[in-house]
Amino acid sequence: MRALLLVVALSVCGYAWSDNIKEPIVQTKSTQQKTTTDKQGTEQIPFVIKIAAPKKSDAETKEEQTDKTEHSRNESLTAKGTIALAVITAILSFATIILAGFTWKLWSATVELGRDAKATSARQATQMQRSLDLSERQLRIEGAQTDIIEKQHAVGRLQYFATHRPKIRVRNVVIKNPIPIHASAPKTLFVKGQPISGQFYIANIGGSEAVITGIGCWVIARYHQNAKREDFLPMERPYEGEAPNIFSGGDTTKLMVGGSMPIPFTGDAQMNDVAVNQFNLKRQTTLLTSEGWWHLYVMGYIEYFDIIETNSTYRRTAFCREFDPIGERFIKVANEDYEYEE
Repeated sequence: MRALLLVVALSVCGYAWSDNIKEPIVQTKSTQQKTTTDKQGTEQIPFVIKIAAPKKSDAETKEEQTDKTEHSRNESLTAKGTIALAVITAILSFATIILAGFTWKLWSATVELGRDAKATSARQATQMQRSLDLSERQLRIEGAQTDIIEKQHAVGRLQYFATHRPKIRVRNVVIKNPIPIHASAPKTLFVKGQPISGQFYIANIGGSEAVITGIGCWVIARYHQNAKREDFLPMERPYEGEAPNIFSGGDTTKLMVGGSMPIPFTGDAQMNDVAVNQFNLKRQTTLLTSEGWWHLYVMGYIEYFDIIETNSTYRRTAFCREFDPIGERFIKVANEDYEYEE
């Protein structure tokens, strides 16, 4: 603003100075004549002899005077224009200098802005890379957390099945009356020459489902000549190494928690008349006879596993029930090699 005021002041001063330039003084004819007369004398008494120019008419003199006045005015206008042009040139020069200063400042600001933009871009790129690294670490952490959660879930399932595993038990072993050969024969549980058939139930008393993969059942009759009727099971189980004979072949069936299902069986044990009479006549266990004692067993096993996608645990429940002729029912033997739950 100060520079602009200074330029305006200089312009006003220049214009005022141009107005003070005086026009050239034009001498009149009378004055010229008087001066001439004073210096050169008169025509009657001349100081020197000169050849006078022809006299001009008033029109010519007036025209000449007008030309001089016009010429003087033109020179004055030219001087004023020159001064105005100089002032305007000075103003333009000063404005150009100011514009150059502003241009320099603008260029400097642009360069600084470019530097700042480059630095900002570099910082943003660094921050973006850091953000990407942080996101990648977060993804890895989330993946690790997901793996941990899945493993915890798997461990939880294993713990659940460890504490809520299925358990298969055998209950209510019964035999049914065979069809008599003669219609007039009484109905008894045992008939000479007839197979022994019946059924038993398997129940899931555990906390999770069980997948049944195999069931085996055998009817074993053994003779023991002893004064007492006692357990007469061999050291090696009679069905050792035998494949399931009721349910096998790769088929499976699920047994729900708390569920049960009947399993029919038929044995091929053969008993003579003595054995049949002992069981049908309910001989007392304290009575010693010369014939000795017959023992009738229904034994076998159930194979199953837990309902787990991986690492399923295969289990076996073994059972052995002996027929009690006094109570006419099967009772569990007290032998852990024949009665157990894995």
